[in-house]
Amino acid sequence: MFNKAHFALYGLGWFIEEYAGRKIVAHTGGVNGFVTSVCLVPEEKLGIIVLTNTDANNFYEALRNEIQDAYLGLPYRNYSKVYLGYYQANEAEKEKQVKAIRDSIAMNPKTDLPLTAYAGEYVHNVYGKMNIKIENRKIIMRFEHHKGRYGTLEPLGGNRFSVLITTLYTG
Repeated sequence: MFNKAHFALYGLGWFIEEYAGRKIVAHTGGVNGFVTSVCLVPEEKLGIIVLTNTDANNFYEALRNEIQDAYLGLPYRNYSKVYLGYYQANEAEKEKQVKAIRDSIAMNPKTDLPLTAYAGEYVHNVYGKMNIKIENRKIIMRFEHHKGRYGTLEPLGGNRFSVLITTLYTG
């Protein structure tokens, strides 16, 4: 993006790179509902930790970069705007992909086999059982370990399907 670095590595669980002539040791992580960022600049005795309670944005990276640049005396770069641009471009690309899939489905492409041939019980050693049935002229898949969640398979032609996952809330 703005950095003209000489290296970027991954070492023993840390991302290691050069930024503005300094070694950066960093890592991000999270699970559903939150993300974190830890960034160390050993030469400057600087540590930046950002904790968030959402996983739906790059705020944590933008904030870390703004703090890092301010501490190092670098010019303001408005990382929030940069990351927003990346997000918007990514969302536009996803919309194009979804539209292409929807357009394919609308053409009612033929499957290689009759829909009933895809029905049955499938078993995986780790994921357990998955049942595929025809319900109301739709192909529905249900998973043994995910009660209240099912997928609707829509033919894309041949043996390819698009899957829409639905979760039923019983709260």
